[in-house]
Amino acid sequence: MALKPILIDSNFLYALFDKKDIRHEQATKAIAVNQSYVTIEGVLVESLHLIRIRRGHQQAFRMFASLLNSKIEILALTQPDFLRAREIMATYAESRFDFVDCCLMALSERLNITDILTFDRRDFVIFRPNHVGHLTLLP
Repeated sequence: MALKPILIDSNFLYALFDKKDIRHEQATKAIAVNQSYVTIEGVLVESLHLIRIRRGHQQAFRMFASLLNSKIEILALTQPDFLRAREIMATYAESRFDFVDCCLMALSERLNITDILTFDRRDFVIFRPNHVGHLTLLP
């Protein structure tokens, strides 16, 4: 039986690779579970940018190289994903959802994913996906 994938958000990925982040240990423990992990290119871009700004180019390079050899699969979004992300942004306009979060939300619906590793509770607590009552926020 295939493992049910878990989404990874930018702030979680950042904490996973920044040993000085206060949530690093929590992120490391959460991902130690034998599971299938997926994220999107936007999460990679956001996380690498933050690492480069806060920890330098070499640390960003190490993070990128490490990520490519990890169990985290980086998925490409489809045109329908972007259209759904735009719809989510419009529906929750007053909450001002982040673009990458909306893309993760759209992907969760397309792939029937119910769990997300994130430290950003605000947007994901408010969001009501089409395929389930709410996403399960981990850790």
